[in-house]
Amino acid sequence: MALNGTGWFDSNSTTQYDRIKKVNALPRQTTRDERVVRRGYAVGMTIQGLGQTWFFFHHRPPAVAFGRAARMSITATGWGVYNAANEVRYNPEKARDIHTLYIQPGTEWGGSAQPSDDDLPEWVAGCNPALSLWDPDLAASTRRSRRLVGS
Repeated sequence: MALNGTGWFDSNSTTQYDRIKKVNALPRQTTRDERVVRRGYAVGMTIQGLGQTWFFFHHRPPAVAFGRAARMSITATGWGVYNAANEVRYNPEKARDIHTLYIQPGTEWGGSAQPSDDDLPEWVAGCNPALSLWDPDLAASTRRSRRLVGS
């Protein structure tokens, strides 16, 4: 989905971000008491009746799998995967954390994190039924095992 118009980054996002910012360069990854920034990938999708919704992932294969699966629903009318950063910063005046999603736009078709043919097999390789998180080490181990068997 392209980043055309202002609706893509509108403030009516159904996810729990205080701000969604389009940036040319993502902030550096950092972990401090007052500020945590993690880089990864954001899936932006338009949901019929709900509007724009954003989801953050640490790794590209699960982001692509999630976006592609959601788009197969008749209620999701568009999606894109983007290089992104998720920031949580404590605001003493509001006495709460402020959540910001930084999106780095790129190519028009699928955002800046152009999905590849390897994303879905990579996602499957990193799935562990015992864990809710995608495991990049398991995916790498599966890749190595496939290469050894294929040699």
